[in-house]
Amino acid sequence: AWFCFSNDGEAKKLLRIPESKGSGSCGYRGIATITVTNYVVDRSPATVFDTADIVKVIKTGSVDVLKCPENAKP
Repeated sequence: AWFCFSNDGEAKKLLRIPESKGSGSCGYRGIATITVTNYVVDRSPATVFDTADIVKVIKTGSVDVLKCPENAKP
């Protein structure tokens, strides 16, 4: 499923995502088993995303730093 956390500050804390990205980093990618609530499906015809609140992290794997494309600004 493709969705964003409504409580992104809590998500960063629970998933141990650093507050600031390193030089040349455009984000992070990883795999985790989590519990969410308040999952909301957005069926708008535009490019949108579903949302949910993260409640608990059950298991996490390694986190990879996503490098920015050469033509993008971090």
